[in-house]
Amino acid sequence: MAYGFHIHSKEYTADVRGFSFVVERDGDLYKAYKSGKGLTFEDDDASTVIQGAVDQGGRILVLNDEYMISSQVRVKSGVELDMSLSKIIPSSDFDVFYMERGGKLRNVVFDLTQVSTFNSSCILLHGEQKMGVEYNTQISNVFIMSDGKGTGIHILCEENNQWVAFARVNNIMTKYLEYAIKFTLLGSGASCYANGNIFSNIRDTNSKYVIYMSGNAGTKSHKNIFDDVTVQASQAEVVVRLRDQSNIVLGLRIFDLPSTSTAIEFESDAIRNIVIGSFPYEQISYPSITEQYQNFIISSWHAYAEEGGVRVLGRFQQKFPSGIIEFADADNKNARWLKTYISGDSYPRLTFDYLGQMYLGDGASAQNLVLENVDGKLRVKNTRSIQIPYTESLPASGDFVGDIRLYYDGTYYYIAVWNGSAWVKVQLS
Repeated sequence: MAYGFHIHSKEYTADVRGFSFVVERDGDLYKAYKSGKGLTFEDDDASTVIQGAVDQGGRILVLNDEYMISSQVRVKSGVELDMSLSKIIPSSDFDVFYMERGGKLRNVVFDLTQVSTFNSSCILLHGEQKMGVEYNTQISNVFIMSDGKGTGIHILCEENNQWVAFARVNNIMTKYLEYAIKFTLLGSGASCYANGNIFSNIRDTNSKYVIYMSGNAGTKSHKNIFDDVTVQASQAEVVVRLRDQSNIVLGLRIFDLPSTSTAIEFESDAIRNIVIGSFPYEQISYPSITEQYQNFIISSWHAYAEEGGVRVLGRFQQKFPSGIIEFADADNKNARWLKTYISGDSYPRLTFDYLGQMYLGDGASAQNLVLENVDGKLRVKNTRSIQIPYTESLPASGDFVGDIRLYYDGTYYYIAVWNGSAWVKVQLS
């Protein structure tokens, strides 16, 4: 045997490299052996035997096989459950593994294609456990196959005073799920949170949502890290959806995302999040400029030979008390700009575009004036039409040589120009 223990017909008599219990499938029976003691209990239900071994504590080894799971397995605090890449098939719709704080789950394969309905999660981390840094909750080497349904790993806090923090999840491969990694916060305040969790080495193929955060106003999802994320996204709707603040996605690589889908979506409360990788910049969804700011994005999506190599593409916004400055350098040249917003405005007051043109005004309540270089000369134009001040009386004196006015004397309309001493008027028909 691979683990070096001696087998008799009905018992394991030697230690199994530090495992306290070994679970195996023997035909239609499932058996648990206490290391060095032999057969302890058996049952025709895999869930009962695995849970029975877990309840004894220590390190549990489930020998590689196929296991139909009929009820939730609760990974107890302080227990390490090694499934040795066994295939797990849930018999119905329920959260398959429930992680207590400080529990460890390793080397597990899920097959959801053999269950007709599955709206639950393969692995649930629930905020009622109040997980924190001192508990060292760990999940590693997880492989999940589905056909468009179910959630892979779900962080769920259903009310205030629930939290999941500092859990570590490493080496995840998911296929055709509805949600690969999902955060759901249903409380109403800051005591409902999912903070500081670390996910690394994520591989996904054609899940609808890969990293998806949702939460009620006031709940917290911040300083979570997603490192080394590769997504084959030909059937994705949203690859990454972030909310709240200071979440970090590093090494995000997206392949074959449909043009109608979204690479990154920011909720209205998203601030100071960082996303770095290679993904279609034009497929990023932002909320209103007055609600979203200070998210930092860099994508090395294309190479430009005429510019000597790879262009780093990015968008950055910095909020100040009086407004917002926004810089963008995207694949589409028309999306390169520098804009400044006055606090509360939905439109920029000053814009420099990729042609070097400067726009003054907000394009809505105040029409844009455009300063541009035309044949080496500065030209001022209005983006909508020439606006001539309208007046029903002309001042008799003043320093406005060359000013043009539209003048109405009660009977006729005139175009009037001040020549320095008098108005020169042309009557309009």
